[in-house]
Amino acid sequence: MTDQYPYEDGQPHGHWVITYPTGTRYSGPFVQGIKQGHWVLALADGTVKQGPYVNNTKHGHWTITYPDGTVWDGPYLNGKQQLPWRKKGP
Repeated sequence: MTDQYPYEDGQPHGHWVITYPTGTRYSGPFVQGIKQGHWVLALADGTVKQGPYVNNTKHGHWTITYPDGTVWDGPYLNGKQQLPWRKKGP
């Protein structure tokens, strides 16, 4: 695993990028050790999941894009996937 880890006062703080040996890449901001803001998870197979974290929890509009161009998007509320999710593309 290769990492770029900024810290402030011993806590993760700033934009982090973590690349796993499988090729999966996880990137996004921490604020004083808490995931906060837009995060992207790019899987080795080309699937990309992205959306906001609020206080370490998925919260808001997320999208999942598959290698064939299919896109699913929908909401998370306090870390729980909500309905409806919509499919776009092939």
